[in-house]
Amino acid sequence: MASGFGAKGSEGRCYPLWQGFSKCMSTAEDPSECKDVREDYLECLHHKKDFQRANAIQAEADRQRGEEATKIWAKIEKHVNDTSWGEVKKEGEGEKAS
Repeated sequence: MASGFGAKGSEGRCYPLWQGFSKCMSTAEDPSECKDVREDYLECLHHKKDFQRANAIQAEADRQRGEEATKIWAKIEKHVNDTSWGEVKKEGEGEKAS
């Protein structure tokens, strides 16, 4: 976690944030002063805000697709249930004899 080593031997992606948080905690009189630095470090580790945003975007896209699908299904049902297409005029019916 805070060892400084990444998965491939280089410096970890969150190590600079850990150093900042550690320095803040060692110099702060009140730990609440480091709240923002801690939040940044934890976001780097767990990506909770990123996941929440991605889920919100996906939910909105799903909602919009659902509305669009509902409109399409309404059109399909209208055309399927439309019986006027089955009414065929008999030959000569409706034509006036001259």
